[in-house]
Amino acid sequence: MLGIIPVVLVCRSLSVLVEASLLLTLWTLLEQTGFQHSNLLYLPLFILVMAVAYKVESQLAVGITLPGLAVWLGIAGILSMRETEAFFFTLFLTAMLGILIYITGNVHGIRDELVHMKLPYQLTGLPVFFISLYLLSFRVLADASDNIFQEGISYPPFFLAALLTIIAGIAAGGIYVHTKSRHNKRIIRENIFLIMAAVLLPVIMVLAGMIGEGAFVAAVNILLFACIIAVVVIGYSNREPEWINIGIVFFVLDVIARYFDFFWDMLPKSLFFMAGGALLLIGGTLLERNRRKVIHGMKVNSYEA
Repeated sequence: MLGIIPVVLVCRSLSVLVEASLLLTLWTLLEQTGFQHSNLLYLPLFILVMAVAYKVESQLAVGITLPGLAVWLGIAGILSMRETEAFFFTLFLTAMLGILIYITGNVHGIRDELVHMKLPYQLTGLPVFFISLYLLSFRVLADASDNIFQEGISYPPFFLAALLTIIAGIAAGGIYVHTKSRHNKRIIRENIFLIMAAVLLPVIMVLAGMIGEGAFVAAVNILLFACIIAVVVIGYSNREPEWINIGIVFFVLDVIARYFDFFWDMLPKSLFFMAGGALLLIGGTLLERNRRKVIHGMKVNSYEA
């Protein structure tokens, strides 16, 4: 990756820069899993590739490099914690990282010279947040971490350091965006939604340690459903199909997950699959029809305007 960076700077080759972005993520993945260490050297190299991507103004390179940060944090978190708590805490970190990435995109959106770089942050931040929260919503994860709830949660140093760093970034980005976009209702709605999600996640973590496994699973599922609804509503009001599509995808995934999670043991297997298949076919058809109507209406209104 380092060897081809000069080629990018001299020739301004976007294809080589994309290759460098992919190699960076692949390297830290193999380095961390192969040698079982956190690979802090990844962070300055990540900054280097991002700086080059900004220099050549490549949205694609930024969009390919950003998910590598979530990959690095996820593996580093797992390696820095005990096996029973690793996935539990790491998914919280990556969920918060997704919010930080999206808010960073909003910061770009209110600066004229950087507005073209907003989209890669949005298309990375929301999926990272939703995937992390979605995985946390499964009962099997809480069952696997049962001794954490029984013994009380003790927060590992790596988790606390990473969480405080991410929270500081979210707070700084949120304050900046809110200050600079007081009259932009669209950005304010997004900002409030993201800040509320960032506040509620640590609150759920604390309550989980105080109340127990059942309360944790319930709280995460309620938050996930509320975030899905908020994303669809904001996408509709802001006329942004990307938000609507992401919200509907995770709504369908959430319905499927809860169906398997809660009702698998209550039904005979044949009846279970028959009812589940009918439900998903009908629900999927209705959702897709409504999604197309909404997006078609947005395109027509935009054309008329």
